[in-house]
Order: sequence, then C-alpha cells, then structure tokens
Amino acid sequence: MARTLIKATLMAATLLGAALVQGCAPVRDSYAARPADVYGTVTGQVVMLTRQALPEEAVIEVAILDDSNADPAPGILGNTLIEGQGPMPFPFSLTYRRDSLIPGHTYRVEATMAENGRVLYLAELPVTVSATPGPELSVGDLILRPAPPKPKSN
Repeated sequence: MARTLIKATLMAATLLGAALVQGCAPVRDSYAARPADVYGTVTGQVVMLTRQALPEEAVIEVAILDDSNADPAPGILGNTLIEGQGPMPFPFSLTYRRDSLIPGHTYRVEATMAENGRVLYLAELPVTVSATPGPELSVGDLILRPAPPKPKSN
C-alpha cells in the first residue's frame, strides 16, 4: 500500500511539474504567430541618376499607397524609412497585409527623399499588389527625380 501511495505521489508530482513547465513556456506574439500568407512583400531599390552626395539629414521613405481615395492623402498600406547615408542604391522590402487590399483599387509604390521635412526627390511607380498568397513582388529600381515645387499659397 505504501509503495502504491509513493508511486501515485511521484506520478502526480511529475504531471504537476510538466504542467508547470508548460505554463512557463514563452507566449508567442499573436502578430508573429499569424500565417505568412496573410502578408505580401514588395522589394526593390531606390536609385538616383545623378552622382551627388546626399544631404546629411536626408531620409528616404518608401511606401505602398492606395491611389483610389478621393482624399488628397492616399491610404498607406506599408512603409519603411531608410537613412540616406552610404552609397546608392538603397534596397528596400515592404510588408503589407493582404486583407487590407480593396478590390478595384489602384496602388503605387512611392519613394521620397526629404531633408528636415521638405521633399527634395520623388519616385512613383504604379503596381499591382496581390490579395492572394504568392511570391514577393519585385519592382526593380525606383528612380528619384527632383520633386516638383510646391505651389505658393496666397
């Protein structure tokens, strides 16, 4: 009887220990635990045709924008910032949620180079991003050109 009680106690302690260890396992971030096919990726590189030093405080932003909105500010599906130091080209990889795409809308990838909030250079490229799982979309080179001057306000 004593042996049976000892075995039962050891078995209960083992099960309890296993449950405690499982309970201490790290919790996965729900964002990271989602299936990879929920996200799409657009890759490419930002280049300039002229060889010149970039301003010291230059920041390049690459974004996927929804062009279909009547609103002057298009919706942003994904973006990334690149510090403008170092040699060109600047490679980029953008991630977007496939379920944020709206059927019938048009999208573009846009790169801007700004210094102290003022856009100096701009590149735009219409793209077809996919709401269905598939390979990443490579847009190749986004060529920065001088940004058009802002209209003067009266």
